[in-house]
Amino acid sequence: MSKIRNINSIESAVEYAIKSVGVKDCIESIKDLTAQNKSESAIYKWSDPDTDQNIQYRFAIALDIACLKKGIKPPMLSIHQEILDSKVISGSNEKYDLINELLKVNSEIGVLNNSVESSTRDDSDEGAKLSPRELSEIKDVLSSVENKLNKLKASLFQESE
Repeated sequence: MSKIRNINSIESAVEYAIKSVGVKDCIESIKDLTAQNKSESAIYKWSDPDTDQNIQYRFAIALDIACLKKGIKPPMLSIHQEILDSKVISGSNEKYDLINELLKVNSEIGVLNNSVESSTRDDSDEGAKLSPRELSEIKDVLSSVENKLNKLKASLFQESE
């Protein structure tokens, strides 16, 4: 049975990397970057929210590199940014810089456009038809766009009060 992971967690980012590039490519990337051999079980433990086995920063970088080599948005970097964004928002009473937030939304929409365009090219996983991996990647980017839009919307409503 699949474990439930918080979507904004390091464990979910590790799981996404494993699913996106495969555990063998994750192992290879770690070895290339750190000159260390990691087992499949060690990597799977990093994606398990019920273990105390946390991924080290250098291994997280290696997983992002493996994803980038395959043209996939780096999940560890993305989750890191989401965690920072959520902490800044919840810990700050300052109002958003609306222009900056709009630029972030536009940037995410650009990522979405690129994901859709590259996924529907003839040389993509399944040509013009979306593969499960491509569909998952597009859903993740859409979720990120929605989150940023919701934050912007909340900021605008907060400002008008």
